[in-house]
Amino acid sequence: MNNYVDLARTTSKYTMIFTILGEMVGVLSIIVGIMLATRGMLSVGEFATFTSYCFTINGCIVRVVGQIGKHSERRGVRQAFLRVCGQTPACGCARKPRTSARKTDNRHEKKKRLHEIRRGGRQAEKT
Repeated sequence: MNNYVDLARTTSKYTMIFTILGEMVGVLSIIVGIMLATRGMLSVGEFATFTSYCFTINGCIVRVVGQIGKHSERRGVRQAFLRVCGQTPACGCARKPRTSARKTDNRHEKKKRLHEIRRGGRQAEKT
């Protein structure tokens, strides 16, 4: 049960953070737009375009971050479910336990032997 409580806390924390950041970007774009408009640097149409672009880009970023969060949440729930059931995923994406030792990488030794053979002929291979 503690895992569900931790998941709810984490989800609500990050949802709140990104919602606040999104709202701050929206309010700041309006403030910057008003400052530029009162100084004569933006017309009414440019102000509307500026704020709508800021809101659109901000909304897309917040939605992408939300989808990444939902994906990681679903992945964790799926792994927990499969762990409870005692199964591995059908896609084969679970790590399988290693049953044998890793093979040694002897490419360096092969290159060294080839270099010696090229440099000294067959005598280097015998010694």
